[in-house]
Amino acid sequence: MPFAGGHALPVLSSPFSRFFFANHITETGKRALLGRIKDDFDIDVWEYLHDFGKVGTQQKDLINLFMEQRGIREDGTCWDSIAKIYQRQRNIYLTRNRRKSCTTSRRFSGKI
Repeated sequence: MPFAGGHALPVLSSPFSRFFFANHITETGKRALLGRIKDDFDIDVWEYLHDFGKVGTQQKDLINLFMEQRGIREDGTCWDSIAKIYQRQRNIYLTRNRRKSCTTSRRFSGKI
């Protein structure tokens, strides 16, 4: 049975089922799925780039290699977006490490 955007797969209907198509996703589900994909991409960027200082490679070269390995086209906006994602993740990492090493946080956390 066709619908806008493709074909639906019918699901066996029962008196307890409210949905008749298996490939329907609500707006809330779409937002959650998109958020999960963005989070996974952020994690992938961080895991690939976070130790570039130890490797001895420039960040620019690593971002270009990251894009090439994942089939992302090289243009200014993609490179800038990945660099910004990395910078945000790095700031979060540094903030967490500073808080861990702060003596006042130990006093308040009960780890004295």
